[in-house]
Amino acid sequence: PTGQAFQTCLAAHHQYLAKGFADGTILLSGPVTNDKDSGGVIVVKSDDIEAFCQADPFVQAGVQQYRVIAFQLFDGQAGVKAWAE
Repeated sequence: PTGQAFQTCLAAHHQYLAKGFADGTILLSGPVTNDKDSGGVIVVKSDDIEAFCQADPFVQAGVQQYRVIAFQLFDGQAGVKAWAE
């Protein structure tokens, strides 16, 4: 995503992500690198994923949408497994 609306919301989006990292909701995030129009990936644990998505400034401004892919962790590094519990 590019454009003025994207740039206007970018700092607020990053602040939203920082809050998620601070409260343990987000494990990791980053932009997709092989398709600049695809946005990014955020690994989240939430009891209300819809509310999490709707609270993002990108979504509120109509700049981005989330595509939620639910999965069950099979295995991972110890820190990832602890976060996912």
